[in-house]
Amino acid sequence: MPFWRGLFLGFFLATGLVGFGLYYTVSRGVTVTVDQGMVARAVGAQVEAQARFFLPEMLAGFKEQLTAQVTREMAKNNNMEIAFGSLQIPLPPQTTRQIDQYVVQAVQQTLVVYLQSLNTEQLVARMGQIAGTQARAILARKLVGQTLSFRPYTWLTVPIHVVVQNGAGGSGGDILPAGKGWPRDLAKKSP
Repeated sequence: MPFWRGLFLGFFLATGLVGFGLYYTVSRGVTVTVDQGMVARAVGAQVEAQARFFLPEMLAGFKEQLTAQVTREMAKNNNMEIAFGSLQIPLPPQTTRQIDQYVVQAVQQTLVVYLQSLNTEQLVARMGQIAGTQARAILARKLVGQTLSFRPYTWLTVPIHVVVQNGAGGSGGDILPAGKGWPRDLAKKSP
């Protein structure tokens, strides 16, 4: 008999503790902390990696597109003339084609020189920095002070409170409560 009493006591005690924990969780909710700095760095690093991979291909496509566009525009301009005062002398088609080829070659050479002088690493770093800044702004605007509802069952709703930490990787940064923080406060202070 003491075995059954102990078993029932243990069962009811465990059920009571689980019930209390469930009640506490449902009534108070769960707090989730999102670190803006960590998310911004991760987004920036991912954008940089993608930009390093795709930028050479994009620049080559840009060169081809611009060359094709210049070629199309030059083809529209078949009526080249030399003007001497009021006298206009049309250029022969062969000369017009040579001028077109010269312009297209000059554009291609200019693009090659420009693209070779372009500091792609600096461009990639800037793209990552912009993406990280935008991620911070979106987190601050969309998540600060949000309370989400998690429904594991139709009869059970657990509130999830989102706290955005404005820190450097979770090492002692400022915690932004609902409605406060970057960039919203900066926008209020600016003229």
